[in-house]
Amino acid sequence: MPKHIVRLLLVSLSLAACGGDSGLVAQGSFTLTAADFRTGIALPNETRIDAGGLVTGTCTITDSPDGRTVAIDLFTRGSAADNEVRRASIAAREGSASATLGADIGLRTYSSAACAASVDVVDENGSAVLSTDGACTLTAPDGTSVEAEADLVIFGCRVLSAP
Repeated sequence: MPKHIVRLLLVSLSLAACGGDSGLVAQGSFTLTAADFRTGIALPNETRIDAGGLVTGTCTITDSPDGRTVAIDLFTRGSAADNEVRRASIAAREGSASATLGADIGLRTYSSAACAASVDVVDENGSAVLSTDGACTLTAPDGTSVEAEADLVIFGCRVLSAP
């Protein structure tokens, strides 16, 4: 069984043992590396993503005739310091081998074209697993770039059906 499916099962079992609806919960990391710094968002085992925490965010899984997509936005309470991540985003379609990543570091906004990634979405439970396959280059409008890597398991996503 693939490693990311095993991780999803472990998180699901852990949350079920804790008594059901735990809101949005995640574990893993979103790491950004440049020539002169390294920053990111680390989510230790079953980190609650809610308004009272250090990391807030949203996760939406949309089921459409074209397949299921997942959109994840994570926000930190970081300042606008030059090398501090304030936002990380991931958008991907289940079964595709790519994802689009973005980040706000300090006052710069970085975005990517398609990055190699493995994406598994289980919309019945509002769960998603996403891992980039190596580093992905994100570029700011001024031409500066960072390398991004994501390895996330998220549970409790809002599930929407296409009209």
